[in-house]
Amino acid sequence: MDAAGWNSSLPHGALDASGALVACNDRLAVLLGFKDAPATPIPAELVVEHWPFFNEHDSSRALFQKIAKGSVANLPDVLWAEAGLKTYRLRVRVFAKSAQRPEAVRLVVAELVRRGDVLQDKPSRQALFRSLSHEIRTSITALKGYLDMMNSGEAGVDVPARMGHALKRLETVVKRLDEFRNELEVES
Repeated sequence: MDAAGWNSSLPHGALDASGALVACNDRLAVLLGFKDAPATPIPAELVVEHWPFFNEHDSSRALFQKIAKGSVANLPDVLWAEAGLKTYRLRVRVFAKSAQRPEAVRLVVAELVRRGDVLQDKPSRQALFRSLSHEIRTSITALKGYLDMMNSGEAGVDVPARMGHALKRLETVVKRLDEFRNELEVES
């Protein structure tokens, strides 16, 4: 990691060609919801269940698959991602097969973008607002659809539970916006 110019104290882990987690530090283990760095390897199916990162283009599962299965050519230098209410830069480096490593290994480093940096750094700010816009549009569309279902009397779907899920997504966006409003008020 140091040779790549990455801070080894950041949350990081290594995925093999199947997507199994073959190594990780304690900080990534916490992000994945494990109390401590777990015994490895962890099968890809279990990793994807705990994978917290998503962005405006990819669900957490899709983003994980992109990292685990993507070739060097189609992975950008930085994948912008959200996890909870926080913005991350995910950096992925693919190490080719060698005598020491019989399979290609993907090193994934999760760099938390500080709130002040999100507002100052144009790519971070754009990623944040794209993500928030997507969350708002998705929730509004879902609520409109469920309202139409209720008005038309269609059955077969637990409409109140699904509406509750959409409202929780909107609450998350509002909390995030409140965090940034408070940050701006402190800086003023």
